[in-house]
Amino acid sequence: MKKILSLLALMFATTLLTAQSAVILQHNGNVTAFYNNAAFQNACAAAVSGDTILLPGGFFPPPEFIDKKLTIIGAGHHPDSAQVTKPTIITGSITLYESADGSFISGMRIEGYVRIAGGHAVDMLTLSRLFITDRFLVEQGKWSVNGTVRECIISGELNAPGLEQFSITNNIFGYRIYSVKNSLIANNIFLGGDPIGESVRSAYNLDNCVLRNNIFFKPVYDLYGFVSTQIQHNVYANAPAMTGNFPTGNFFNVNTAALFVNYNNTGFAYTHDFHLTAPANYVGTDATQVGLYGSIRPWKNGSVPAMPHILSKLIAEHADAEGKIQVQVTVAAQNN
Repeated sequence: MKKILSLLALMFATTLLTAQSAVILQHNGNVTAFYNNAAFQNACAAAVSGDTILLPGGFFPPPEFIDKKLTIIGAGHHPDSAQVTKPTIITGSITLYESADGSFISGMRIEGYVRIAGGHAVDMLTLSRLFITDRFLVEQGKWSVNGTVRECIISGELNAPGLEQFSITNNIFGYRIYSVKNSLIANNIFLGGDPIGESVRSAYNLDNCVLRNNIFFKPVYDLYGFVSTQIQHNVYANAPAMTGNFPTGNFFNVNTAALFVNYNNTGFAYTHDFHLTAPANYVGTDATQVGLYGSIRPWKNGSVPAMPHILSKLIAEHADAEGKIQVQVTVAAQNN
């Protein structure tokens, strides 16, 4: 659900129209603009914990690492929703260090991975509405807890031997999730890509997790490394053994080729439509459909971030009799 924003948002949008290359740093009510190729890096260097960085459409190299609590919001990554602003593209990987607890990152394409470095714990991290072209990696050394990964596209895997008590919901995974402990994994789609030649294990090494309302598009080789995991109302293309766990209400041997409105088994593309062709046939634990469009916070088409977002602009070619140029801007944001 979108909402049309107030005059304040309209003023913000108009500013973006005239200075789309500016990265904005907000600190204690003050605003600083950064320009040129290093704008994102410079904004991160100048920021202190608790600050907000707003990224317009464009290409931005990332800082070497982030070691402070930051809210970082881009203009979005979906080409349709970012037609006016252009997508925000980070031209490299993002690495997080310990003092980045509580950071929120949303609304951009990251050309690489997102990593919590080994020996560092980043608690209460939120990754939302991102397109990560590689993977989300949580390295060993300390436990990162109480975080959220939602409505992201992760082309590779979520590899998290240092993660527990996370909520991983309503995402698209090109490959797999593994080495996760004490976490909720719900309403995701696992496309089962096989980039390194292994048998398809779209989820493994899950310890005391809740795995529910997910869709596993390709046959799952086995549930290797599952320990005391609740496996509830997931859709499987085959019928893997679930010994030693707690399966209930799962859907086995489903013809997943007919499951979605439009998917051609070629990884992820924006043209794909992951709505279910028969949602009433696949009901999850919460009485909503399994997959992206179930739960109380379903996938939002367009992946628009929760910030003022320019949907359209119309600028008159000529001034009127008073010398004014008419500008019409339509702005919206997601409710959540």
